[in-house]
Amino acid sequence: MLASKATVIIKVYASLQAFQVCKELLALHSGLFQRPLKEFWNYTGQLCYTLPNNVSPLQFSFFLSWMQHGYFIDPLHLISENESNIDLEHLWVAGHRLESPGFQNYVMEELRTSDSVQAGNWPTPNEARTVYQLVLDTQHARSGSSDGGHSMLRKFVADSIAANHPFERYDPDSNEYAEWSRLYTENSVISLDVHKASSKRWSESKPWEDQHRKRYLVEEKSIDERWEEMILEGRTGYNIALAAGEGCIRSKLELEYLGANND
Repeated sequence: MLASKATVIIKVYASLQAFQVCKELLALHSGLFQRPLKEFWNYTGQLCYTLPNNVSPLQFSFFLSWMQHGYFIDPLHLISENESNIDLEHLWVAGHRLESPGFQNYVMEELRTSDSVQAGNWPTPNEARTVYQLVLDTQHARSGSSDGGHSMLRKFVADSIAANHPFERYDPDSNEYAEWSRLYTENSVISLDVHKASSKRWSESKPWEDQHRKRYLVEEKSIDERWEEMILEGRTGYNIALAAGEGCIRSKLELEYLGANND
């Protein structure tokens, strides 16, 4: 599908900041924006929406970087060094709020292959506490909806704790042991999750190894499926074929794509 010149202005809640985003790319990668954009799919002017107040401007910048480049550009890392909500756990949850499984899975891969995870030093008690609170807050905000893959992040935390054996790793008199004991006492859900995760014997392999990567990925449609849905969003296959017969280059390309995708 050819991208139009139409753009979407995303305003930041209670702020003068704004982002100008390609309409098709935004609809392709964010279910949150795809739904309202459906109503104006053939509109060629400029549309304006407000960014949800539970997604920060910097979090949205990371999302745009991934959407436009396929990775996080270096300047974002530099300006986010002192920000408290730009760790990978918060970005994963931002992906859930934007309804972007592809972004969530990219962030999960960044987390899974990070140095701290690979060394068996993640999560700390505070990191585990933060993830579970983020999951709880988001579930409350979207009461009645599916967890959007939140079980995947929660599962990865629980599996990693089970594989790291903190109570065997630290001396009972150490501060680390005391911190883990405090976490288990104050959060019975984490304790229960780790107990269940321990039933999978992690001595032979670790949760962050490549063989387990699919265990923590959110289900997502393929790019081909999403492109086809977007092509047919505003026009039927018949109308596309009709316009292609009249010489419309965009329609010719879309018709060719639909034909190849259904072969």
